[in-house]
Amino acid sequence: MRCHIAIFEGFLFLSLLGQRGSPAADSVRSVPACQADQTKGIRLAPDFGFGLTVFQVAQELILKKVTDVDFEAYYISYGRRQELLSIYFGLNVGGEKGPANLNDAAIEWSKETWRWTCDKLRVPLQTQQWKGVGSNGRLWRHVNLLYGFASYENVTQEAAAEFDKVFDSICCECASCTKEK
Repeated sequence: MRCHIAIFEGFLFLSLLGQRGSPAADSVRSVPACQADQTKGIRLAPDFGFGLTVFQVAQELILKKVTDVDFEAYYISYGRRQELLSIYFGLNVGGEKGPANLNDAAIEWSKETWRWTCDKLRVPLQTQQWKGVGSNGRLWRHVNLLYGFASYENVTQEAAAEFDKVFDSICCECASCTKEK
């Protein structure tokens, strides 16, 4: 287990990063800095994301936002079956937890580390992503974000393809985010 400390706008954040379960070998992905031309669709830059995490959502997907005193939730639905991608932001959501069914033997999991480097954080942080394929061919994906998480569970391959475009659009909006090599 690793411990990271970050100071952001006067707040001290402590992150204990570990893993449970035994997914396939870990790979590393650097979260890129946002580009000025990244404006296709609806831009999500949640207040509780501290301006660090930005998503792009296609106009044809249905988006619902729910706000409470300590979190923001976005629900993106696809198709007639209303399959969902859920995105939560807030200081008390997410953490280093993976998907609830990480130990389910009927789901084959792979894991990837996401590295976030940004001048607002002062130190690079790492979060985890898990992708799962069920014995029925349905798909799972869970990403721990800075101050939140995003996930879909037990969705069709068609819905997963649309939701993966949202995941693939994630970028870090900082004055000087850098891509790690």
